[in-house]
Amino acid sequence: MKTRVAAALAALVLMLALPRAASALVLDVAPSTVRVGQEVTFTIWAPFFLTTNCGLIINYGDGGGYQPAGHCFSTACTKTVKHIYSLPGVYTATARTAPTASCAASSPKPPPTFSRKVKVIAPLMTLRATPSPIRVPQARTTVQRVTYRATSPAMVAMLLKSTNGVFTAAGRVLGTVNTPLTITMTGGNGTASEQVTIPAGILSQARSLGATSITYGRSFMLGNAGVGTASVIIRPTSPLAADFRITAVHLYFDNLRPEITVRRNQPNLVVNARLNYVGTGLLRARWRIDGRPGALVTRHLVSAKGTVVLTSPRINALPTFMTGSHRVSLEILKPEPGIRIPVATYFVTAAEYQPAKPITLTAPAPRAKLTAGQVELQWQPLAGPGFYLVEFLSGPKGERLLAALTRKPRYRLPADLWRQYLAGAKRLYWRVSKLDQDGQVIGASPTRPVRPVPGLP
Repeated sequence: MKTRVAAALAALVLMLALPRAASALVLDVAPSTVRVGQEVTFTIWAPFFLTTNCGLIINYGDGGGYQPAGHCFSTACTKTVKHIYSLPGVYTATARTAPTASCAASSPKPPPTFSRKVKVIAPLMTLRATPSPIRVPQARTTVQRVTYRATSPAMVAMLLKSTNGVFTAAGRVLGTVNTPLTITMTGGNGTASEQVTIPAGILSQARSLGATSITYGRSFMLGNAGVGTASVIIRPTSPLAADFRITAVHLYFDNLRPEITVRRNQPNLVVNARLNYVGTGLLRARWRIDGRPGALVTRHLVSAKGTVVLTSPRINALPTFMTGSHRVSLEILKPEPGIRIPVATYFVTAAEYQPAKPITLTAPAPRAKLTAGQVELQWQPLAGPGFYLVEFLSGPKGERLLAALTRKPRYRLPADLWRQYLAGAKRLYWRVSKLDQDGQVIGASPTRPVRPVPGLP
């Protein structure tokens, strides 16, 4: 009892000694300047005229409103709370008594409040962009995936935002990518990626400035405060010295489309992947059917810039015993793909497969000589609606070099297509298939060899 009386008298003496505005409540902040993610301690000292039953509340100034800071049951009351700010800025923290009847009866009027300023600066941040350097072929537009990684000792959730990316060389801005990018950070880590198109015009500008490299970078903000910049170096070089990369992937079935309808238990269903690439290197890929891993593909590509066509295995062909829709894709394992990989879809109907009818080829004769401007193919027609698929191959079961669709039982190959796709072939074969309105093969010819020879149309 004596202790309570002594404490009440001491509080009363202190209150009388303080100015009236300060006698109601005091708020202390430590430290008053912190980084994002660092803890701030708020201490509230609240003397009351009477023994009380009053709650204290605090508003940290960052949009969360007033929150409980503790409950007082004596005339001299001290409460401590902690808070972490997630954005830079200058905040006004305000402490006061709760707006209740018990507080109003025991505290001075008007309701006591006390405010302090807290300065929050940007957190320590490490930003990195990969890969770097990026070697690209000179005078060619290239697409490259760039990944940004952010690390920080601040463990709070943060959103780092960049409004655009900038190409610079020799101290000059060459161009911008006006696409925003956000790194979502949790637990002190975050990543984000983008596909960057490096235009040939940017490379040309750098060359005209005498620059041997280009910087592509992004500046990131946390709220209104900058936290850093991440960039990669781009080095224009010869096609042979350029980094090996896949620049485009196109999937298609024998109907030349990325979707096809087939009958149940139809054999020999395959999908083709046409890959465009630059540089030289080892390609490793894996077919995936309905998400399940399939056959591995390994191919060493040596052309500085070219195209390769991969075909899924005819042995262990795509399964057609289950009706419904199925998805096929090619997972690029090496090099790391910097592009979106498409998906092809085939639909298996409940109707059972019927073998294709034979198609008889009539002209040109086997092993006939062919040259540009003189390629006209003919065959005996099959009755019924549909269209014919004409294919030129590098061998009896080789890679498809060129394909075309026609509704007539003949096809004349334009001279420019011959020169573009077939003029360099040492061996050449052709065949014809008939497809119905759903794209299913209802007729097929044998493969016939011809001899390509140089010549002008």
